[in-house]
Amino acid sequence: MTKKISRVAGIDLFVAARFDDELPKTVGAFSLKNVTSRGTSVTAKDTGAILDVGWVCARYLLAADKNMTGGALDTEITKLISEVGKGREWSSLVKLYEIDGTKAFSG
Repeated sequence: MTKKISRVAGIDLFVAARFDDELPKTVGAFSLKNVTSRGTSVTAKDTGAILDVGWVCARYLLAADKNMTGGALDTEITKLISEVGKGREWSSLVKLYEIDGTKAFSG
């Protein structure tokens, strides 16, 4: 049996923010891919058209050193949380994995 190779491709960070908040586009090795609210992609122009509950999911993908692991990866995640969390509350994050180069997450 061939061993499957998994790696973290990014994270979903759940943060208290409005649709028109400017979340950092890049932090360390991560780049902002999209922002969703309850599964729907949103932008500032959606204010008023979609119920803004004040919490969004910010998806950040690894843009640099896509094979980063262990302590180096955790250090980059900590930088991301610190930067996005400036003046905002965050509730949770989920690591997004690829297995043998295939996304193991939706979107």
